[in-house]
Amino acid sequence: MKQLTIVIAYYNIQYFEQTLISLRNQSCKDFKVFVGNDKSPNDPQGIIEAYQEQLDLQYIHFGENLGGRDLTLQWKRCLQYVNTEWFMILGDDDMLSADAVEGFYKAIKTPEPQAKVLRYGIQIIDGEGVAQTDIIRYEDMEPATEFIYKRAKNAVRSSLGEYIFRLKDYKVNGITSYPKAFYSDNMMVLENAHFGPVKNVPFGHALIRISENSFSGNDANKKELTRSGYLFYTDLLVKYAVHFKTLHKDEFLDYVLAGYLTESNNLKLSQIIKLVFKNASFKKCIIIFLRLLKRKLTAGNRS
Repeated sequence: MKQLTIVIAYYNIQYFEQTLISLRNQSCKDFKVFVGNDKSPNDPQGIIEAYQEQLDLQYIHFGENLGGRDLTLQWKRCLQYVNTEWFMILGDDDMLSADAVEGFYKAIKTPEPQAKVLRYGIQIIDGEGVAQTDIIRYEDMEPATEFIYKRAKNAVRSSLGEYIFRLKDYKVNGITSYPKAFYSDNMMVLENAHFGPVKNVPFGHALIRISENSFSGNDANKKELTRSGYLFYTDLLVKYAVHFKTLHKDEFLDYVLAGYLTESNNLKLSQIIKLVFKNASFKKCIIIFLRLLKRKLTAGNRS
C-alpha cells in the first residue's frame, strides 16, 4: 500500500519536466504524485501525458489562480486530494534523488514514537542544475524548536521540499499564512512536529533550486520575506513562547524589533514592550530599551 503522496503545486514550466523525471527515476515506485495547476499560463499537459503511465499521477487544472494572492491557499487546495498517510510538497523546479522514496520507507519502518515530521538532507542547485552546496544533513531527532532557533541565526538552511508530514496532523493544524508563504513552512514543521523532534530520512535527499527564476531566489520577494519573518517570530512569542528557551526568544526579538523600527508591521510600542518583558533575558531587555530610547531621541532631534 502506498503511504506517500508527492504534491506539486504547479505554476512554472521551466524546470517542471526535470522534476517529473526525478520522480520517474525513483528506485522505489510506491508513491503517488498529485499535480495541481494553479491556472498557469504555461500548459503542462504535454509533459504530464509523457509521464502519466510511468507514475501514479493525478493532474488537475484549477480554474482560479490562488497562489498569486496567497500561496498557502494553493497548497491547501492541492492537499484536499491527498489520501495517503504521509505527504510532501515539492516545488515545480525542485527534484528528489533517485533513492529518496526508498529512504522514506526505511525511515517509517524504524519510527521513533515521538517523531511526527521527517526530513531529507538537501542540496542547493542553480538554474543549470549545478550543485552549489554539498548535501546538507542535520542532527537526527533534533527538536524542531532548536532548528528554528538556528534558522533565526541564519546558521542552517530550510525548504518546504525537504519535509514529509502526516496527513492527520496537517488536518488538525492547517497552514498558517504569511506574505508569499515565507515562513509558513517553518510553522508547519513546528506545529506538525508538536514542537518535538524531527526525524531524518536515513538516505536520499531533495535538490532545491535557487535561481533568479525561483520563488525564494527572486530579489523582488525580499520585502515580503522580511515582513513574513517579523510576523512569524511575533507569532512564536505570542502563541508559543512556552516551547522556547530564553536564549531562543532573545534571538526572535531581534526580528520583531527590526520590524517595529522599520515600520514593516503593525506592532505598537506598548506591544513591543510587553513582548520584551514577557520573553527577554535581563541583558536583552537593557539592549532593546536602549535601542528604543536612541530611536526616540533621534526622532526628537529631527523634529
